[in-house]
Amino acid sequence: MSGADGTVLAAIGGTPAVEAVVERFYQRLVADPAVQHHFHPDRLESLKAGQVRWFTAVLSGHEPPADLAHAHAHLEITDEQVAAVVGHLDEVLAEVGVGRRVRRGIDGGVG
Repeated sequence: MSGADGTVLAAIGGTPAVEAVVERFYQRLVADPAVQHHFHPDRLESLKAGQVRWFTAVLSGHEPPADLAHAHAHLEITDEQVAAVVGHLDEVLAEVGVGRRVRRGIDGGVG
């Protein structure tokens, strides 16, 4: 899947589509008792902005602005929580029409 400029980002609708996905993704995260404690309301806007930057870079074929494992190393995140987050992301991407092959690539970069 690639758009006019050959990137997955273009194919899914560009930055506006990423912003919409991130918004829906975070709505799910803050509603999930298994992971919501990692998403303090005072930091949500900053977290979402960082997520948009990360996805935009990755889907454009660039190196991500941050290594997710390093960025989250200070948090006590369980394998179950990672699975929950990846599951929410996969469901949101499917809802907006991102194909399974592309979702697997994105999910693999997150989980």
